[in-house]
Amino acid sequence: MLLFAALSPLLYGCGQPAKTVDVDNVETVELTESNSDAEIIPIRCGVPMDEILRGICYDDYIFLMGMSRNTIYCVQEDTVISILEASGRGHGEYSSINDYTYSKDEHILFVCADGKLLKYSVPEMAFLESFDLPITPSGMSVLNSKEILMNCSFMEENGKDAYRGICVVSSQTGEVIKRCYDFDYINKKMMMQCDLTTVPGGFVFPLNSLTGNSILHYDLESESVEELFAFCFNSNWRVPRRLVKLSKGDVMLYTMEDNKETKHLEGGHYPNLIDSGLSFWCFPRENGKARPVAVIVKDGNVSCRSYVVSGTDFHPSPYFIHKGYCVDIVSPADLETADALSPLGSELKRIVGGQAFDNPVFFYFKVE
Repeated sequence: MLLFAALSPLLYGCGQPAKTVDVDNVETVELTESNSDAEIIPIRCGVPMDEILRGICYDDYIFLMGMSRNTIYCVQEDTVISILEASGRGHGEYSSINDYTYSKDEHILFVCADGKLLKYSVPEMAFLESFDLPITPSGMSVLNSKEILMNCSFMEENGKDAYRGICVVSSQTGEVIKRCYDFDYINKKMMMQCDLTTVPGGFVFPLNSLTGNSILHYDLESESVEELFAFCFNSNWRVPRRLVKLSKGDVMLYTMEDNKETKHLEGGHYPNLIDSGLSFWCFPRENGKARPVAVIVKDGNVSCRSYVVSGTDFHPSPYFIHKGYCVDIVSPADLETADALSPLGSELKRIVGGQAFDNPVFFYFKVE
């Protein structure tokens, strides 16, 4: 009840109009040593690390996947304690990792790859078992010792109808146990990889469509999904109407046209509940470069902020959320341009520059 009371002011999706997120009206906030509540943590590793593509965080471990999609680093506090490198075609191996999640009760890392669900012990990363998946997941999180929440797509038994939505899948067999939330196969897309955040009693994650976006909440007790916050972007960043029309016809043509577009957004990344409000991120592209924008929803108001470490051109954005902090993963390339460095910028550059093998560091900061 306390959680529902905290969430209820955000339930704009329940009969109320969607809010407009104006990403042309963004406040730039300079992070300094006095206002950032920032923490810089070097990642200790005895070997060169691959560039990090994504990360997920739990109470005991952080798991980082390399850009090559065949390496996962298991980090405890600030140290890589083991590495999963099982690229291959043999027993317990894979060609490319699609997604992964972790069971903190069983200490098992689940890896989706090559149409299989593979299980490895943590922290040893010893292969345990695998089985075929009848679905294609793009985002998952362990619910309990027997179930995994997945963003699924698959063909129905008749071989004609496609299903796309959120399902509960058996972690013992890979079978779909329950369908929790269906959405339009073409017009809507679930963004759950990297974007699923644990909150008391459940998870929050984004869903975006051609005409609007929303943040969803999965409630563990009721095993149901509700719309927490509905929004759309201001007109400069919405999907063009011609693409909306195309999507109802030729899907391939829509995809080709969509790939030509550079100025419309898919929004709602890395959602997080903050006090009695909500934050999430979007990444408008300007001159071919993404600009991280934090969207803060509080007391019915929507504001946009872009953060920068004072004295640099480094705009942090999260790879994952940890205990209310946004956590970026910073490498030397992120700090190539720097003018009059602030104390925080100097410290960040010093620590990043001192890393063996140019390995990255964690940069923790808060969105207030």
